[in-house]
Amino acid sequence: MRFAAIDVTTLETYPFDGELRTLKNVLLFPHVADYAKSEVHCLSDSVCEQFDNYLVGREIKNQITLEMLKTMA
Repeated sequence: MRFAAIDVTTLETYPFDGELRTLKNVLLFPHVADYAKSEVHCLSDSVCEQFDNYLVGREIKNQITLEMLKTMA
């Protein structure tokens, strides 16, 4: 199975009922490409670690649930 990690979508806040949210092989991230360079390295390490955790079935830290998404702007 192939995966996609998407940081930016055409809509800045991707719709809760958008098609990408229904796909099991897609990870959506908040728009984080504009962070400072030093933060990007830290964030990249964290994203890679959590993606690895997901792939091997370990706990994902700071996971956002569907219920939490409903209350986010």
